[in-house]
Amino acid sequence: MVPFPFLQYSDGSYLATVIACLGYSLVLTTSAELQGQTVDTSQESRKFNDEILVQSVEELDRYMEMDRLVPSYQNVVTIAGLECRIKLTLAYLIPLDIRRFLSYTRCVSSETRAVLS
Repeated sequence: MVPFPFLQYSDGSYLATVIACLGYSLVLTTSAELQGQTVDTSQESRKFNDEILVQSVEELDRYMEMDRLVPSYQNVVTIAGLECRIKLTLAYLIPLDIRRFLSYTRCVSSETRAVLS
């Protein structure tokens, strides 16, 4: 018997997959530019790409905050979010903000999140 029947199904794994795909798509765009492939480099295109990056990071932070308040199964959303932030940081798309990672290393956090941070 499930204590809350309306919470029987969770979107955690779906959200984690979408977040992982978001990270891959943003990093692949940058790597394509670095490899010299034909990519639209006009001013309008760069402005649009920067807007997408800012909106994506804001949504990523929002979902990670939601997962902190109402945890998903084994915190899969937060783990995917941390991995996405690491990818974006290593691709030099966002600056390194160590405070974001340190907040997940506390004892109350899950072991996987603490190791990943």
